[in-house]
Amino acid sequence: MLIRKRKNIVVYCFTVISVVIIAIFAFLIPGENLKLGEGKIYDLNSGWKVEYAKEIIENVNLPVKIKVNSNEIYSAQYQFQENLPEAMTLRIRSSMQTIKLYLDEKVIFESEKPADGPFHSPLASVWYFVPLPLEVQGKTLTMEISTPIKGFSGTINAVHYGSSETLHLDLFVKHRVGLVSSLIVMFLGLLTIILSFFLCNMEDRRLLYLGLFAVSTGIWMFSEAKLLQFITGNRFLIGGISYMMVALMPIPLYLYIRDAVLRKHKNFLTGIAILFFLEFLANVALQVTGILAFIQSLVVTNGVILITAAIVVYFLFQEAYRDNNIQAKHFLRELIIFQILMVFEIIQFYIQNYIAISAYTRIGILVFYCFLIVDTIHYINDLIVKENEASFFRKLALKDMLTGSDNRTSFNRDLEKLLYGKEKNPFRLMLLDINNLKMINDLYGHPEGDQAIITCYQKLSEAFHNLGKSYRLGGDEFACIMENTEEAEYEKAYAVFREQLQMASQSLPYCLDVAAASGVYTHNSDFNEFYYHIDQLMYKDKENKKGTIIDNILAAE
Repeated sequence: MLIRKRKNIVVYCFTVISVVIIAIFAFLIPGENLKLGEGKIYDLNSGWKVEYAKEIIENVNLPVKIKVNSNEIYSAQYQFQENLPEAMTLRIRSSMQTIKLYLDEKVIFESEKPADGPFHSPLASVWYFVPLPLEVQGKTLTMEISTPIKGFSGTINAVHYGSSETLHLDLFVKHRVGLVSSLIVMFLGLLTIILSFFLCNMEDRRLLYLGLFAVSTGIWMFSEAKLLQFITGNRFLIGGISYMMVALMPIPLYLYIRDAVLRKHKNFLTGIAILFFLEFLANVALQVTGILAFIQSLVVTNGVILITAAIVVYFLFQEAYRDNNIQAKHFLRELIIFQILMVFEIIQFYIQNYIAISAYTRIGILVFYCFLIVDTIHYINDLIVKENEASFFRKLALKDMLTGSDNRTSFNRDLEKLLYGKEKNPFRLMLLDINNLKMINDLYGHPEGDQAIITCYQKLSEAFHNLGKSYRLGGDEFACIMENTEEAEYEKAYAVFREQLQMASQSLPYCLDVAAASGVYTHNSDFNEFYYHIDQLMYKDKENKKGTIIDNILAAE
């Protein structure tokens, strides 16, 4: 232990010295700043002129929301007072909107939704990065905006400009909370799913459901962090993954509740899970056929979430306080914060305050999931303890308490495998019985008789361990099953066994001997008849030796 501590101290010292050396020379050696994303980001959010429905508003600060109808075009104008310091990129956010940019009368950018083929692609909220020329002084930047989605109509998001890499890095910085929290939840979910495969002997699949809930929630959180464009440029995923996850997330959660908490309501919770899967399929079908956009069908999905959540909470209260379900009490306490935040967020959706969506539930989801993880760890620990206890009792049921050998139950189990298994291989069966054990008990006491049984098993096991497995069937009866059926091997082992019994008898006040018989079963006859035949041969051997053994015992007296 002392040597190990010294080695650890040496490793720590070398680690600290290495870090110090790197830090010193990084500080002392001069050089230019090569860090990416170090440029300045310029705010372009004040002094705009907004025009809509023949109305004009001066000196508007972005972001702003004005009252216009769906598909109505409105515009915002900004006049540059000076030239840009260098080549810059404009960053704008489209909230399911079509955006067209002009610099004076020249179109410099136009967002276009691909033409729909057999399937309709969804509207998507995306980032656009538009290069600007150096000479902009006195020129007017105009944004023309329209959208068919009522909730986003009239929205004009904030505008910034700077170098392209700085603007990209700034998105990670601004949305770092959503990014980190989503990655944490997804990582924990994947870890839980992997763990569920290693613990596949659990009585339910709560670990798998918990992992799937975390992964689907993490994907939703990542999408809501407005960073999905760094992973994919697919419009269907960018514009739809968040809405699809809203319908899919409740499925593993309700299945987890079914297996871990509300077992009396299994059919109802299974039905809810099926309902949400059908809701998911319906949302996709409505989108790709062009009947309803994802954000429009989400109105129904959120309504179903509220109704089913209320019913489940009612069941939890019922089982927690009427039936005194401890799991329901714990889960209800953990669920309450998450439910409150979820309801608050759905309300934000219905009042079309989309900016606030997901901001409330991130912390709630993390806290709720951590509670579930802790509960699951306790459950797994209890399961392991119970499994160890069950394994111990299973082994105990197959063991003879006196000799530590396998007992008759184990003997019958192993016989069934040989008799009814796929491979019908021949095997040798030997039965044996201690001669005159009753007389040994009467003359020397039961402790001595027990010792005779223990000694007999030890010698039998030592002599035949290379050929097969030995058992104590009960009392003074023993058996040995050998898959090696060679007669010569058997005779050799039996001779060793009898020799060891004779050597053991030299230190005993009596002669320890057995009656034995064996035969090879080839599956060509009835096993019960075969067993009876071997048993009779053993008793015939016992009768032949009985007088000699009694004489030896009396002579020892």
